[in-house]
Amino acid sequence: MKDNILLELKELYKTGKNKEILQNITFSLHQGEAIAIKGSNGAGKSTLLNVIAGLSTFNRGQRLLKNNSLIINYVHDQFPRTILTPKELLRFMGSTSGLTVSQIDSKLINLTKALRIQEDLDTPMSHFSKGMVQKINIIQALIEHTDILLLDEPLTGLDLDSQSEFIQLIKQVKNNGTAIIITSHEEYILNEISDKVLVLESGKIVSVDLIHKLNAVHFTKVHFQLPDSHILNMYEFESLEKTNNYEYYGILNSEYREKLILNIINQNGLILRVE
Repeated sequence: MKDNILLELKELYKTGKNKEILQNITFSLHQGEAIAIKGSNGAGKSTLLNVIAGLSTFNRGQRLLKNNSLIINYVHDQFPRTILTPKELLRFMGSTSGLTVSQIDSKLINLTKALRIQEDLDTPMSHFSKGMVQKINIIQALIEHTDILLLDEPLTGLDLDSQSEFIQLIKQVKNNGTAIIITSHEEYILNEISDKVLVLESGKIVSVDLIHKLNAVHFTKVHFQLPDSHILNMYEFESLEKTNNYEYYGILNSEYREKLILNIINQNGLILRVE
């Protein structure tokens, strides 16, 4: 295994309920590399992450790590609410990795600030929204230094501002040398984070694309008010959130930015922010 390769899967198969869930999975993951896994529901994305994490067995093939001391952390697509506060939960989780309270609290200062949750550390998580719980899910995976970070639909429950904050945080983690594998249905996050995209169909890798092919598509985030929303049906938004009766956050192909802005203004709408 080459020095900068952290993980290799070779001709890996997994069978369940009389069918093959993963078939002939072969790829390698380098230090500081980000790989996105795309595919429809049931394609095998989450199962593949579980195998990589060592949480699920496989029937044949090889899962090779650079060494047995590699730290793999996981942002699962489900994270439980609890009566604990984030500070209590994260201190406990950090302690299981051998961190002291002072080390944990030092990390929490930066991570909670990055995700704008520092004021909520002493609030029981049972009162949290789905998006707030997801932020704690992300933070728990970053409390300790991690060599490989697995992200299973990490944008779940996050509003657009929180998604942007998450992307900036993960870019920083990647720049510090952590290798990342991410599943997401959101095309723009693949552009922002990933170096390579693996496409899964029925448990098989059917294509491998370098991210520069995707970078031909750029995305714009638009925050606007619009009394009459019928013109929005003209556009294919990557994401569109309605925050009140007339206010929207949308992400779309930058090719359509000027046309959208002009249509909003012509319909007596108001542009609040464009990124």
